[in-house]
Amino acid sequence: MTDYRLHQSTLENDRAGREYWDAVWGDDKLPEAVHPHTPGLHNLYNRRVDAFLRRAFVSMETSGKKLLEIGCARSAWLPYLAREFGFRISGLDYSEQGCEQERRILSRSGVGGEIVCADLFAPPSELLGVFDVAISFGVVEHFRDTASCLRASAAFLKPNGLLVTQIPNMTGLIGRLQKLVNPATYKVHVALTREQLAAAHQQAGLTVAHCDYFLSTGFGVVSLHGLDDTKPSTRSKRRILSIMKKTSVLVWAVEDATVPLPPTRLFAPSILCVARRPIGSP
Repeated sequence: MTDYRLHQSTLENDRAGREYWDAVWGDDKLPEAVHPHTPGLHNLYNRRVDAFLRRAFVSMETSGKKLLEIGCARSAWLPYLAREFGFRISGLDYSEQGCEQERRILSRSGVGGEIVCADLFAPPSELLGVFDVAISFGVVEHFRDTASCLRASAAFLKPNGLLVTQIPNMTGLIGRLQKLVNPATYKVHVALTREQLAAAHQQAGLTVAHCDYFLSTGFGVVSLHGLDDTKPSTRSKRRILSIMKKTSVLVWAVEDATVPLPPTRLFAPSILCVARRPIGSP
């Protein structure tokens, strides 16, 4: 297993830390790669994200372009991004355990790609300035200085490259529920509104094309990681969250059959931002 010292920016700003993520990835059961065309209520969330990304990539020819997922540990999205868009994929994460699991996911999916175990703030120089797209699902909200994390993320991009950032909406009902049922997990997040996330991208020198709340509801992002499952209180929380997740899926099903409800700060489970690295930026 690789042993290396994390960059000072990571040590100072990372609210979660490598040990936290190694514990999260301790479960050896790997997720299935995302397949957006699979029908059924259980796959509605993936279909919504797929529709969003197709809009984000509509102005570019994705086949053969280079994409980096930042925080790729155990990601179900990298195989999807290769299959659906033809990206040449790479992943970056500082958890060796999470990286090894991601390599297994790619191998199981029959998808080739490079997974690099390294610190976002001190990556191999050959990764800088070479990607057409960089994407992260739940990374930047774990760093106290959001703009510095986004600046480090943008450094992987070519000029005019696209940065796609997804974070959980910890400023609404989801965040309040997370704080109530599992305050330890809530504390490793920085609660950001869409305005704050957009401003952080601008402070990082990026041009924001889109930044908004995503989905009308979605309790699946609430995590009980680290709680003792032998305790009755934890089992009760799991039962309640299971009911709330099913309620979210039913709302999505009704929306699919009628009209989508607008995402709001109070109820939306996440925020999605699309930004570009300007041509001529340092």
